[in-house]
Amino acid sequence: MDHELATGLYTIRTIPSLQLVGRNIVEDDSFKPKGVFGQPRGVPVNDNTTFLLRHVGADSFYISCGRDHGRVVELEGKVVAALHEVELDDPFDYSVNQLWAIRPQPQHGEDVFTIESESGYWGWVMPTETPQYTPVAVRALVSSSTMPPMYPPNELWVIERIG
Repeated sequence: MDHELATGLYTIRTIPSLQLVGRNIVEDDSFKPKGVFGQPRGVPVNDNTTFLLRHVGADSFYISCGRDHGRVVELEGKVVAALHEVELDDPFDYSVNQLWAIRPQPQHGEDVFTIESESGYWGWVMPTETPQYTPVAVRALVSSSTMPPMYPPNELWVIERIG
């Protein structure tokens, strides 16, 4: 089984509910960062639930989401799509060029991955078992000390190529 993800369009789903995550279908027209949320059951794949993964080496990716290809970054502990660079008091708080490490977790199933900071300490987490309208968080990842490591379901994501 090949666990390598190439540059392309993908969906990202929560485990165990397999609900899509993405930006809301209806958003304001501002250039403020747009949240990435668990979507309601039955929401079809659309521009705002489609992610462009751009492979830049090893397990490193730039991730974009939405019809305007907002770059996916961490902001204040949440996953957001940045529509353009913004000025902040501390430039280290926000980077539109954030790289994510997308690491296969075959011990949990086919097409199952963790989405982590480059250091591997922080990662995407669905903070609830009912992800509808819940923002995807960025938190410290927890895993077992066994090899291969076992992760709780809320830190795992099904990533499937669509284009």
